[in-house]
Amino acid sequence: MHRFFATRLVDNQFYLENADLHQIKNVLRLKNNAQIICIYQQHHYLATITYLNNQQLVITKISELGQNHDPQVKITLVAGLIRSHKWDLMLQKVTELGVSQIVPFEFKRCVVHLANENNASKIKRWEKICKEASEQSYRNSIPTIANISNNLTTLQSYLSDVNIVCYENENFVNSLSTVLTQDYHSITVIVGPEGGFDPGEIKELQAMGYQSVSLGPRILRAETAPIFLLSAIIYEKEL
Repeated sequence: MHRFFATRLVDNQFYLENADLHQIKNVLRLKNNAQIICIYQQHHYLATITYLNNQQLVITKISELGQNHDPQVKITLVAGLIRSHKWDLMLQKVTELGVSQIVPFEFKRCVVHLANENNASKIKRWEKICKEASEQSYRNSIPTIANISNNLTTLQSYLSDVNIVCYENENFVNSLSTVLTQDYHSITVIVGPEGGFDPGEIKELQAMGYQSVSLGPRILRAETAPIFLLSAIIYEKEL
């Protein structure tokens, strides 16, 4: 059954974005009295669609479904900016895996530089990718995307119960498996860009409270590391 995130619920009537209404009427061509699922304020509802004068679409709530497909742990991902096609793939996959919040960050070695630009249109497009991935994966919520930053001190505001930064260094102290098996309700993970981290950035992050961990003996691509990491978190917390 098709799922859509509603923007409002008034008098048992759901309101959707214009793009979703177009999808229902002109792409999916759903018939009168067809049923869909509307997601509103992190709850799933069964709803029916009614056409008025063959044009205006009314979506009426039938009942709440009581489904919860989001992780029990809140996951914040701070990701170094990477090339757009890789970034889009990463956004889609971490959304499917259950990320709660995404913080795009311009580290010193990023090959993509966006922090000092007007990125409203980029963030809007990223939000659309996350919305569609949330609908596809039956999520109760859409991940939020923070503004792009290059100021490391802003990462203090994203500290959680557990905080890690993925760093490939033979002198790392913390085991990923040990960190992830701790008791926590929220976790913040930092993954670097294609160029990796500057050692000074790691020192500053460690001073804030981020533990450095290794993701194993193989070097993962910048778009692969977040997917691997979220998979590990979900495995430890849900499976």
